[in-house]
Amino acid sequence: MSSVETPAAMQYLTVQDMLWINLQLTKQSNDFNFATLEEATFCQYGYGGSQDVLGQAGKFLKGFIAKAPFSGKADDTTSFIGTVAFLAMNGYALDVPASEANSWIERVKTGQVDVAQAIPQLAKATHGHHAPSAVEAMKAALAQYI
Repeated sequence: MSSVETPAAMQYLTVQDMLWINLQLTKQSNDFNFATLEEATFCQYGYGGSQDVLGQAGKFLKGFIAKAPFSGKADDTTSFIGTVAFLAMNGYALDVPASEANSWIERVKTGQVDVAQAIPQLAKATHGHHAPSAVEAMKAALAQYI
C-alpha cells in the first residue's frame, strides 16, 4: 500500500460509466456481454477495507482489458480511460504522456508492463486539489488522452 493517504471513502466507476466511456471512444453503441462488462467494471474493487487505490487501479486496468466486454471495440482504451478516471476520483493523476498512452496500453496488454509495479511509480498524489466527480474525471481523461 502506498504511503500516501487514501480518501475516507473510495470512489468507483459504474457499469454505465464504462458504457459511456466506450461510446465516447467509438462514437457508436457497441454490443457487449453485460455479465462480462459487470465483472470487468468490478475489477476496480478490492477485498476487505478496499483502500489500496494504486493496487486496485492496476487490477482494474489489467482485468478490464483481459475480460474484453466490448469484443475488442476499444476495450483497451476504455480500460485505460476508466483507470485514469478512477485514479483521479481517488486523489491521483497517472503520469503517462498522451503521446505514449497507446504503446503503454499495448505493453500492459501483452504483459510487458507489470501494472502492480508501474502504476505506483507513475501515479502522483494530487493533494490539495479538488477530487473530481466521475463525470468530471471521465471527461478530463478523455480530453487528455483522446
